[in-house]
Amino acid sequence: MNKCLLLVLLVLQLILVGCGSSAVDPVRYYLIDPVDAIAQQVLVAGEGPRIQIIGLHIPQYLDRYQLARRTNINQLVFADNHQWAESLRKNLLRTLSRSLSVLLNTTDIGTPVNRSSSAPEYKIQVFIEQFDQANDGAVVLSGRYQISAGHRSVNSSDNSAAGVLVTNKFEFRSDSGRTDITQMVARMQILFNQLCIDLASTLARLNSNGATAMSGPQLQTNARHSGMQLN
Repeated sequence: MNKCLLLVLLVLQLILVGCGSSAVDPVRYYLIDPVDAIAQQVLVAGEGPRIQIIGLHIPQYLDRYQLARRTNINQLVFADNHQWAESLRKNLLRTLSRSLSVLLNTTDIGTPVNRSSSAPEYKIQVFIEQFDQANDGAVVLSGRYQISAGHRSVNSSDNSAAGVLVTNKFEFRSDSGRTDITQMVARMQILFNQLCIDLASTLARLNSNGATAMSGPQLQTNARHSGMQLN
C-alpha cells in the first residue's frame, strides 16, 4: 500500500514539475501587421490602380516558424519559444496587399493566394534578401522590388519585352543595440511598413505620370538605398 502511494505521489510530482517548467517559458507567437489606416495618408486621389502581386520571395532560412537572430557574422540562432503565428512569407504577402490597398485607395489587389479576375495595371515582385536582427543589434530589411506593366509577362529577361517600369533596391535599418525578441519584432514591423510605403509611393508616381500598361515602360532601372533610424 505504501509503495502504491509513493508511486502515485512521484507521478504527481513529475506532472507538476512538467507543468511548472512549461508555464515558465511559454511559446509566444508573432505577426507583422499592415500600416495603420488612420495614421497613413492616402497617396492617390480618387480610385487607385489595379495591382497584381506576382510574388514575395524570402530566403530559405526565414521560411520557418522559429524567429532568426544573428549572433555573429556567419552564425544564426533560432528561438524555439518565439515563433511566427503562420508562414512568414504568407504573412508578409497579406500585409503588403492590405497596406497597398490602404495607401493607394484600391481594393483591386490580387496575390498568389487571392487572385483578382480583373486585368492589372501593374505587376509587382518583391525579393527580400535579409530580414532579421544583425549581430550589432540593428534590424535589417534589404532586397529589391520590381514593378512591371500589367499587360506584359514578367518572365522575360529583357526589360523592354517584360514591360519593366521600375527596379528598386532597398535597405531599411533600425538603430543598433540588441533588444529582446518582442522589441525586435516591433522593429521588423516598422521596417516592413516603410517598405510598403516606399513601394506605394513609387506606384503612385507611376500612376500620376501615366506609366501604365497602355503607355509602356517609362523608367528602366532605379537602384536606390533607403536608410532609416529607429529608436
